[in-house]
Amino acid sequence: MLLCETNEYIATEIGAWLELPETISRLNKSHLHEDDWRLGIRNDLLLNFDSDLIFAEFDPMRFEHHGPDACNRQDRAVMYPEDLDVISTAFAEIEKPIILQISSYSANNNNPHRVVEQVITQRLNNSGFALHGRIEADGNMISLVYVRGISLWKSQEALSERFISWRTSL
Repeated sequence: MLLCETNEYIATEIGAWLELPETISRLNKSHLHEDDWRLGIRNDLLLNFDSDLIFAEFDPMRFEHHGPDACNRQDRAVMYPEDLDVISTAFAEIEKPIILQISSYSANNNNPHRVVEQVITQRLNNSGFALHGRIEADGNMISLVYVRGISLWKSQEALSERFISWRTSL
């Protein structure tokens, strides 16, 4: 398990959890990178994990589709199109199946789902990933699941329907 966290307090909590005997017994290997994920997700770390597949989850506050001329790149909580190249490079030499989940929690700054999804999908398709699941929780939050080398479920539509049914039951 590779975890990246910039918040010092949260990183300390994660580190303590990783050191618990019950956590150690369940994880083959773990690494906590206490800085920006863009610096922590490296191909050499990923290649050394002994697993049948890799699941990577990215939870930026939002995905910003605008270029650097329209939006500065100072906010580490935001994911930008060029960050997808960092992800693609990190997973380039990995032959085992990969599942990527990218969840964006805000459509602020004119980043509607249809635009964000298109930008992310096009960039990841170039690296062999295919969109395999899409869930919209509201007008702001969206989760996209991409796969390479694995199939997860037969019907993306059924997944969306099950999520909506579950959410309305709460």
